[in-house]
Amino acid sequence: MRDFRVVGAVALALLTGCGGGGGGGPVPTPSSAPGGGRADVYFSIVVPAGPPASNGLRRPNYVSSNTQSLSVSVNGGSAQVFGLTPSSNPNCSTSGSATVCSNLHAVAPPGTDTFVFTLYQQATPLPPTPTVLSIASVNNQVVQLGVNNQLGTFTLNPVIGSVAFSITAPGGGFQPGTPSSGNALNFTVKDPSGATIIAPGIYVDSTDTALPIALTSTQSAFTFSVDSGASAATGSLNGPSDTATLGYSGASVASTTTIKAAAGGISATQTIAALTAPIVVNLSSSASGNDYHITTAPPELDFYGTGISGTAALSESGYAGSFTLQSTTCGTWLSFSPTVGQTSTSFTANALAAGTTGTPAICTATFGDTNGQTITVTFTVTTISFGLQ
Repeated sequence: MRDFRVVGAVALALLTGCGGGGGGGPVPTPSSAPGGGRADVYFSIVVPAGPPASNGLRRPNYVSSNTQSLSVSVNGGSAQVFGLTPSSNPNCSTSGSATVCSNLHAVAPPGTDTFVFTLYQQATPLPPTPTVLSIASVNNQVVQLGVNNQLGTFTLNPVIGSVAFSITAPGGGFQPGTPSSGNALNFTVKDPSGATIIAPGIYVDSTDTALPIALTSTQSAFTFSVDSGASAATGSLNGPSDTATLGYSGASVASTTTIKAAAGGISATQTIAALTAPIVVNLSSSASGNDYHITTAPPELDFYGTGISGTAALSESGYAGSFTLQSTTCGTWLSFSPTVGQTSTSFTANALAAGTTGTPAICTATFGDTNGQTITVTFTVTTISFGLQ
């Protein structure tokens, strides 16, 4: 499968005399249209048959390989249309891997002129609404009768037809609590014919209005850097030369993140799964070591008598918020500070009453974060003789 690409610069030599032509045959002698005082203008264009050369060089006369015709409008006047295939124009011929169209003839009034070149996917004759692939406006060009006038090299702006991208994430993917930067956003932008756009030029719509690709995220934990610039909540790619990377603050993200790239009504998205680490509880007590026992997995704090207290300290990688004591089954055996419904990162459990051999004081307390995650801790209040450890 051929990898069609667009390089948006083209050397179009506009001439009103001999010499300096785009090649392919003798350059006509300058003349003027009868009664109109218009100069003959000649230019050449090369349409590639496929991707850039294997050596990676991007020659300035590449245009979309799907280009089949071109129009020139001078000073906003009626378009002068040219076929760019050997079958539609005798001035076009195949040369190697390209179609070379030489000495194409247009007319322009002497003076300072503006030329608008528009390249199309369709061959001549053009349909009522042809597909525009690229456009160039060349302003303030001096055209004189009887002298050689050359427009020179200018840049065609590619028209966006579709946008797609992928995200190069860290080796194991984004991890809560672990900031990362420089994660590449890999873009494939195509013109309306399906040819992949590469530099130079800026992205435009079919009217040659700038159409940058806007980058947004649904979560503030992700930011954009364009062309190695400062990180920001949004980004904008003005043309195929621009590059963008994605940064992650390391913060916990409770829901899916959507990264969006949009140019007008054309858009693409990538999603990043929720980034939440499990809640971790650290149980401790200031009592004598003989008066309590801690089990880490699952978390449990056993008190061997009343009047003893312990602490449940909660943490979560990437999470900077507080935790809520959501519920407890401890009744009159234990009290908690803060109490049920209140928030903190550390809760104190006070052993108030011991159970009996028939009714051991075994209960639970459930803590939750603002991301909807919970952890349940078991508590017991007993005596050594009960043997509940």
